Amino acid sequence: MLKKIDHIGIATTSLADALPFWTGGVKLDDVHQELVADQHVMTAFLPCGEVNIELLEGTAPESPITKFIEKRGAGIHHICFEVENIEEALAHLKSQGFS
Repeated sequence: MLKKIDHIGIATTSLADALPFWTGGVKLDDVHQELVADQHVMTAFLPCGEVNIELLEGTAPESPITKFIEKRGAGIHHICFEVENIEEALAHLKSQGFS
């Protein structure tokens, strides 16, 4: 069912503050930044082999990332898996009690 890890999402309070660690310290390339306006999130994607690191910064108080950081602090927000068939994967998870 799972093919691979696509990306790891990391919530941060500031892309500007976080990027130097990832681009300078870890030496990953910042290849793509994007505003996801409907979620009030700014993202930066940094490839690391076959997996991307996705840095996430909330751009408004109602952002899911802003709320996540307020509740849990900055850190790993999600791991995104690539699957063969998303509908089958979701149905399987629901059958196992996940919602």
